[in-house]
Amino acid sequence: YPDNRTQLIDFLYHASVWANLTTVMPSAEGYGSVTYPIVTGKNNTEMLGENKPATKSRQDTANVTFTPKTAKATAKYTRELLKTFSVESLQAFAVHGLQKAMLEKRNQQIINGTGTNGEVLGIFNVSGTNAVAFGTDGGAVNYTRIVEFESDISSNDVPLTRCGYVTNSKVIGAMKSTQKFASFGAPILEGNMANGYEVYLTNEVRSDYTKGTGKGLSGMAFLNADFC
Repeated sequence: YPDNRTQLIDFLYHASVWANLTTVMPSAEGYGSVTYPIVTGKNNTEMLGENKPATKSRQDTANVTFTPKTAKATAKYTRELLKTFSVESLQAFAVHGLQKAMLEKRNQQIINGTGTNGEVLGIFNVSGTNAVAFGTDGGAVNYTRIVEFESDISSNDVPLTRCGYVTNSKVIGAMKSTQKFASFGAPILEGNMANGYEVYLTNEVRSDYTKGTGKGLSGMAFLNADFC
């Protein structure tokens, strides 16, 4: 019989989707807090008659500071496990597990971080975003609402390059089984595309939201990677 002691059935982690949906600031890697200048306003342009002076205007600027956060994880193993693995294999196993745990934590922080107690401020806890309402008590996903995500971003002059949707498996299932239009047409989600944009699945997006009388509701976001 084969020796199955080294055939490990690994633990499953929430998928991390941010390799394609975030922009890394190279100069911030390996340093402490890094401050970048940002433009917060634009020049004014006026239509004037001949020899009429224009009103003075300026582009306002400010600074935004990126502060690194610290995540920690530990791994333990027993003498019994050492009987199954060589020291080299056990080391690789432990490092692999830590890497996956760190990726899952980063994913959780980007989505649901509270912004307090050392946590990142996650996307679903940021105020002032263009929230797409699915009804007073929540509601079923439909094509009109999907398109509204895109419309809300473009209404603020954000370019629709490197954009994508992020949601969980419940919403993915609903999008695959719901037609774009009531009586005809393809489903909202075909393959991994909806409304011309990729849809990224991670079950770190909560499915226990409440709104009005609605319970067990899921979240969904539409993002531009150049602004994340």
